[in-house]
This record gives sequence, structure tokens and C-alpha cells, in this order.
Amino acid sequence: MTTLHTRSGAVLTLAIGFGLLVLLSILSLSIGKTYIAPGDVLGALFKPDPLDINHILVNTTRLSRMTVAIAVGACLAVAGGLMQAVTRNPLASPGLFGINAGAVFSIVLLAPLFGSSSLTQFMMLAFAGAAVAAPWFIASACSAAAAPFALCWQAPPLPPCLHHSPRRCW
Repeated sequence: MTTLHTRSGAVLTLAIGFGLLVLLSILSLSIGKTYIAPGDVLGALFKPDPLDINHILVNTTRLSRMTVAIAVGACLAVAGGLMQAVTRNPLASPGLFGINAGAVFSIVLLAPLFGSSSLTQFMMLAFAGAAVAAPWFIASACSAAAAPFALCWQAPPLPPCLHHSPRRCW
């Protein structure tokens, strides 16, 4: 009884989401430094003219950026869904896994050591710290017990340098 209702609701939600994605993608391709009419955007996608500057702009620059933006958004959605599923918490965030603390820790520790001053170097240090801290935190928490409830009581003690990572029950 509820299965059919749930499936039809899910199909309707996916159809509406896909329709919005297509409409907003066309709008995204048309808006930029120079406005391109949505009709020209559709023409560039389905009947590209190699001599039309608008078609060249859409196919070489804007389409690749829009595709990357959609892929990154999908990856972030999957990552958020996985965090929520693993912790069984609809409010799960990267801070719960020690990602934020690892990023900040690596910037504070390594930026003066390497003499980093550019934003790009800070981002690379933060990514490296997060990439090390998250697996370490998850592995040390999961090695205690496989049951999610056991993580509440047997979460590993964190070193003082990562004091911003929560020690509360997942």
C-alpha cells in the first residue's frame, strides 16, 4: 500500500528535480558576461554552428563549467548523504568526522613551517590535513566496534590538537 505511494512520490520528485536541473542549466548557459538567448543556447547544444561566436562560447567555455558544477554538486550531495547514513543523523556535517579540525590543524602547523602565504597554498594544506584526519578519525572510531551504537561509548580520545572534533555520541 505505501510502497506504490512512495514510488510514485519518488518518481514525481525525481522528475521535478530533473526538469528544474535542465531549466536552470539552460539559464546558467545563457547568463554570463555576455547574455545569450536561451534559444541560441539550445541551438548551440543541438545544432552547433562553428562560425557563430555564441555557439563557440557555449560549447567551449560555459558547457564545460556547467558540467563540472553539476558533477561537483552531485558529489557533495552523495558525500552528505553518506555522512548522514553512516551516522544515522540528519544533521551530520564534516566537523563530526574531524575534517574541519584536521584542515585547520594542518594550516596552523604547516603554514609557518613552509612559509605559506598564498590562498592556494592554504587550500592545499587544508585539503591535505582533512584527507589525513578524516580516515584516521573514522578508522580509530570504527576499530573499537563495528556497531554504530558502540561508537557512542568507545569513540577514541582525541589529541588536544584536534579538540574541536566532537566527542559526542553519533
